[in-house]
Amino acid sequence: TRDDRMAVTEPDFSMYAFYARLTGCEILCHEKTADGAVDFKRLAALVNEKQCRVVILSNPCNPTGRAYDRDTILDFVKAVDCVVIVDEAYMEFCREGCSVLDMCGENDNLIVLRTLSKAYGGAGLRIGFSVSAPGIASALRKVKSPYNLNTVSQMFGKVLLKNQSRTIDLTASIAADTQKLYSELLKTSDGGGFTPLETDANFVLLAFDDDTSAERIYSRLKENGIIIRCPDCRHLRITCGSPRENDILIREFNKIIKENKSAAEKE
Repeated sequence: TRDDRMAVTEPDFSMYAFYARLTGCEILCHEKTADGAVDFKRLAALVNEKQCRVVILSNPCNPTGRAYDRDTILDFVKAVDCVVIVDEAYMEFCREGCSVLDMCGENDNLIVLRTLSKAYGGAGLRIGFSVSAPGIASALRKVKSPYNLNTVSQMFGKVLLKNQSRTIDLTASIAADTQKLYSELLKTSDGGGFTPLETDANFVLLAFDDDTSAERIYSRLKENGIIIRCPDCRHLRITCGSPRENDILIREFNKIIKENKSAAEKE
């Protein structure tokens, strides 16, 4: 409501604040450090001081790819006097020891979100779900839209969940390929005017030193049929593709970076 406050971290998934603003509530933003870290003690102090009703964050983070271990998240959950929503949309790609899904029943203020859109490849189905203690689950059922998930999506969702062993194998392979992609981008970053952030998701975020390079590189790659994300003027987010797609991306990306270096040296 208009009298409520919700805390978010920045950068994080932009739709959290967007949907919250539709309700009229006040949004409080915790700015992360330059390397995408959350100061959880400072965030807890903000949430408690301002009497927030909800705080939401993604783990691993979208768009930085950074993940926090379960003890860090659980300590934060215990430190605040409000509902904590942890979006684990990319958790299947993450290293072990970060999920708090199994702890929802032991923490009355914890909600974990999961989706079939990422690791399961079911983005078009629009299937997501929450896990929480019985009290919160009951409250959510009272306000959710009736028939909010169609029968066809439910049917395909069951098929995807029954084949989890295959998904686990695929996500492990994608996670390994993502680390290779990160390593290649790290090589290029020396003198390239950008820094690739370490990642626990299936993408790599590049932070640029200026306000023009990201959009210029994005446009050049697009001209060559390579589509990546450009969340703002100082960042690019590159999702891991197949090994062949990653090789093509690195080749074209390196070519652009070399051209930029040559142009800068001539000036």
